[in-house]
Amino acid sequence: MPPDAFSPTIFVALIILCVSLVAFRTVCLNRGAPGVLGQRTAGKGDIGAVVEHHPLLGEHLDSVPLRPVELAYIVRDGDMPHATVVLVFDLLHRAVKSLQGESQAVALAPYERRLWDKVKAHATRWIEERASQVIPDPRSGDIRLLVRQISGLYWLIVRSIKPFVSEVLEDPRRIRRYFSVGGLLRLLADVGSAGYREALESELVADMMARGLLITSEARKQTVTYLLIGLVSGIIISLLLPIVLLHNAGLAVSAWVLSALTAVLLRLVFSLREFVPLYTELSDVVNHVQRGGWRIAVLRTLLRVFAVFATLLLVVLASALVSVQVLFLKLVFACPLTFALALSVVLILCWLALVTLALDAYRMKIHYQPSPLARELVRSTRGNLAGVSPLESFKGLLKNPRYDPEFSRLLAIYGIETLVILV
Repeated sequence: MPPDAFSPTIFVALIILCVSLVAFRTVCLNRGAPGVLGQRTAGKGDIGAVVEHHPLLGEHLDSVPLRPVELAYIVRDGDMPHATVVLVFDLLHRAVKSLQGESQAVALAPYERRLWDKVKAHATRWIEERASQVIPDPRSGDIRLLVRQISGLYWLIVRSIKPFVSEVLEDPRRIRRYFSVGGLLRLLADVGSAGYREALESELVADMMARGLLITSEARKQTVTYLLIGLVSGIIISLLLPIVLLHNAGLAVSAWVLSALTAVLLRLVFSLREFVPLYTELSDVVNHVQRGGWRIAVLRTLLRVFAVFATLLLVVLASALVSVQVLFLKLVFACPLTFALALSVVLILCWLALVTLALDAYRMKIHYQPSPLARELVRSTRGNLAGVSPLESFKGLLKNPRYDPEFSRLLAIYGIETLVILV
């Protein structure tokens, strides 16, 4: 082996390659997308101007042009079942409020019109069914039935509606005694077919693209192309650099292949956390909220314990894999132990960057991606809701005669499964 085979030049070159891959990924994922009304996407300082002149803002929405379903779609990376739950709940809320005399007209987005008539009919039918059971009909002519219906109406008010309103307003935690998702799930069953969801998603995506909230299909294709070019170039360069600088093709190829296998296995183990039920959702909620409470405290503790356990497992696995790789290079190619260790580490780092590029290209290809404007609006909305309690928000929903999207947005961030746990 040549005397310069163990030169530190290889480490400098591979570190530069790793940093270049990370910088290239950042540039690709933050490319500008077409903005609102044909303008370039606004920067962080221009968000207020875009919001102020946004054409789809209705008088029922606050200053952030993200409806709850749009927030849900972006937060959950295009999870349409979750977005459908949020949209149905939000429209049901708006339908009930629209039946009240003090409420103003409901401003609908194009994709909401497909579902609005069904939701409003459901709310009206439910109210009429409940009313027909307790409101007496004087035309019936049956005195005994009339007396029973009047008595039933009285006890409904005294024993049901009045305690419900008073108890929930006095202590919102009692909402769990009354809150049920049964009606919501029945309505979802009516609109939950795959074909209906596909049509709804198509209209939702088209509307969000037109408003500059999602990156266009052309921009996504370009970004995928750039990522794949960077991926292929990075793979070739990461192989050529060791071959050229080490003057030992066997050592270079062996270290390159072993590092690739180690990086892929480590990334796979790291991704297994996403398959733990509710781990991703609960972690997102814990990172979102900025308030106390014993449920949040217990949840944070459990997630930290799990994170520590997962980190230790990853460290042990990484140490074992790197040790095997270093031992192999040491025994087969007789290279110094420290050199084999350093070479393995920098090659694994390069491969982790390459695997990340591959995953980004895959996600970009199969998922619609939010624009820089949308990401800034999501951060703004999360910040505004970070200290809001879902229970207090639901209390406000009951008291306010007008539509307020706050609780629907909390549902979009929390998800119905997490919200049921924390309420």
